[in-house]
Parts: sequence; C-alpha cells; structure tokens
Amino acid sequence: MKRYISTEKSRNPNYLKIKNTFGEVLPDADEREIFEEHERVLESFENGKIETGNYSLLEIKHMLLNLQPCCLCENRCMVDRRTNLGKCGVYGGEVASAFLHFGEERMLVPSGTIFFGGCPFKCVFCQNYDISQNFSGRTMSDFEISQIAEKLYHIGARNINWVGGDPIPHIPKIVGAMRFLEIEIPMVFNSNMYMTEKTLRLLSYTQDLFLTDFKYGNNRCAKRYSGIDNYTEIVKRNHIIAERYADLLIRHLVLPNHLECCTRKIFEWISDNLKNYRINIMNQYTPYYRAIEYTEISRKISDEEFEEALKIAKDVGIDDKII
Repeated sequence: MKRYISTEKSRNPNYLKIKNTFGEVLPDADEREIFEEHERVLESFENGKIETGNYSLLEIKHMLLNLQPCCLCENRCMVDRRTNLGKCGVYGGEVASAFLHFGEERMLVPSGTIFFGGCPFKCVFCQNYDISQNFSGRTMSDFEISQIAEKLYHIGARNINWVGGDPIPHIPKIVGAMRFLEIEIPMVFNSNMYMTEKTLRLLSYTQDLFLTDFKYGNNRCAKRYSGIDNYTEIVKRNHIIAERYADLLIRHLVLPNHLECCTRKIFEWISDNLKNYRINIMNQYTPYYRAIEYTEISRKISDEEFEEALKIAKDVGIDDKII
C-alpha cells in the first residue's frame, strides 16, 4: 500500500499524471494505429519522458475503450453495447447509488463509493444481487458521473471507489468521467478482475489501487457459483499485471466448506506470485440471494473455519500482509 499512501499524501493521483501526458492521433487513424500510439506514449510515461500531441493519454484510452463490439470482460459477448446487453446486463454508466462509505478497509474510509449496476458474474451468493443482476437504471453520461465524483470529494471522500455489481462493464464511462475531473485524490477500482488483458492494459495508470475480489481457487467452484469459465487463469493473470500499475488490496471472502479447494489454493498462489499487496481475509459470508439452494454454502462460516483460514495464511507465509 506504499504507493497508494504516497499518492494520498502527495495529492497527485495517476489519472492526473496521464492527463498531462500527450500523444498524436490523426483524424483518420484506425484502431490499430490508435493502439500503437497508446503503447508508444505509455512506454514514454513509464520511462518518465514527456510527450506532446493533440490528445492526452487518458483521452487515447477513452477512444479505444469505446470501440465496439464489446470485449471488456472475458465473457467476450462481442455485442454493440450502445444498443444491446451482454452477459453483464447493462449498457454502461448505470449508477445505482453513491455515498460516503464507512464500511470499507480502515485506510480507505470515508470512501467515495459509486455503485454501478450489472456484473459479468452471476454469483448465487451475491449480497448486492439487487443491482448486480437484472439492474435497469438510467444510463448516465461521462459528465454526470464526474459530477457525482466531484460531490463525493467535496463532502470528504478520501478516494473515489468505483464498485458495483462490478465496474468492468463501465470502464469506458469511468475513464470518460475522469476527463472532466481535477480532484486530487486516489482512484480505487473495486472489482472481481475478470477483464480482458487488453482492457486492463487500457485501464493502466488510471487507478491508484486495485481493490480486488479473489473468490475461488479452482475453476469448478467458479463455474458452479458464478457461472463463468477459466476463472483462475484469468484472475491470476490480471493480478500479476495489475501489480505493475498500482497497489493491490486483495479481499478473500471465506466460504463454508471451501478452505482446501479455494482458500488454501488462493493463499498459496498469492504467496508464490505477488509482492506489492495487502490482504483482507473476510469472515462475513452470509447465504444471500440463491445460496440457500446450494447445501454446502447455505450457512455462515463457523469461527473454527475462519481460524483455520488465518492458520493457512500463516502456514503459507502471508500473515504479515493481513490488514
């Protein structure tokens, strides 16, 4: 969390830095040419070089993120989401609520949370199922979303926390909103991390913290409870990539009867593959939504299960990363 804390103190978040890094995009440039310019300018930014041009790096990202058909998440629905819905169930920009959240991790509160509707997952135990599943709200413009963030900043938010549902389907709107912002606080991307590798590349340096939800240690559980494929390969890849761009605060919600198949495997992988992270091991699982239909997860976790999860963290050597 060192980079995040430093950003909070310096009041110089990543998105403001890339707003002041520029590239040259010609009026008739195609997607390949725009992406090549994105990569050139991004490399210069990472090397501390100053570039000039007619579009900021943030604007170039916005151009690329708005191209259709949609492949923001690994469901890769490939629909035109200006007129059609993908598996996420939203067009993009549907805000369910926004408020100062005091229930997040202690170093984040009060967090300026903006809850979006829809989600690439269909989790049977989702506590926010009312907005993640079958959400129908008004699609807001980039500017309207920026005004919500501005208001949260002025009433005391320490960060802007993009959440849901899941924010992945709304990344074009989030980056678009940042074009109108000048607020000097960190940006937090609160996600299940099921985006495509290209999407994560375009999200690079727009956020100061990835607040991730690492649910499962195997693909069988991910398919059974969230209806998605290739979970572990995708989420592991994205954690490794995201660590380059910002700090990681990993949440793991301990599920009943899933200590060995999920908790242990996740902790072992984190120990072997990540460095710049903190982890929140969460004991508040409650069988919301349709969880009662699945006998093995139809109850809260026991005190003994949570103690075992903490012991696993110690066994694999990540207990010093727990918040």
